[in-house]
Amino acid sequence: MVELFRFVNKDQTIDFEVLLECFSRYYCGSFAIFFEGIEFRPVTVDAVLNKEIKDEKDMQEGILLDQGEKLFSVSKVSMKKCYMLSAKSVIYSSPNVKCRNRVPPARSRCRFTEVVEILSHYEFRIKCSIETKLLSPNTNYGCFLVFQISEECRGLKGPVKGRNLLPHKNKETNIISFRTPSQVNLQYLKWIPAEREDGWMEVIVWKIHSENEQIGEYIPMDMKLTNFEGSMSGLIVCGIEFRPI
Repeated sequence: MVELFRFVNKDQTIDFEVLLECFSRYYCGSFAIFFEGIEFRPVTVDAVLNKEIKDEKDMQEGILLDQGEKLFSVSKVSMKKCYMLSAKSVIYSSPNVKCRNRVPPARSRCRFTEVVEILSHYEFRIKCSIETKLLSPNTNYGCFLVFQISEECRGLKGPVKGRNLLPHKNKETNIISFRTPSQVNLQYLKWIPAEREDGWMEVIVWKIHSENEQIGEYIPMDMKLTNFEGSMSGLIVCGIEFRPI
């Protein structure tokens, strides 16, 4: 078996033509060559990481992995690894938190087929394990929550408390804003939202410091986000993205 071609699935028809001009007599001799067919299959994480990056544009736009739940890319600025996890794969399911999977809003671009909308409750959790092979070594990363606030949302006007529950004795919290604060409150908030090129908003909710983490195959994350004032109903989450900072 030999690999002939690679492409990125962008929900469109792709035409390709491969011309095999000759075969080496050293390997094939003078015998006839028989073809059974061609097979299309997803590219694995290891295959992406081990291959030479030939199409820089595709790598910057991102390659979907693991049944479309991960998006691997490289930074346009530093060319370091970035990756994004879908909201469906990281938002912790709890009987107290009512949410629903839905198609992404029409006014924005999303590489994932589904996003998650929080329907009720004042808090939710993000739980996942971060594959260190998808991160560049000796690099500090920010974990960005990629989100939108629906027009029906009447909350999230005040700050939100973020706390990683791991390790279990960790008491460190961060104050996060999902809306742009006033100039009066700006000095008290370090993590504020910013607009992305794809039409979504993002806000940093956690940081990975390479010199402080015990780097193994995975870095566990169990982030609890709590709204100080009422419900988080109307928050639409696309996913979380890990980018060098």
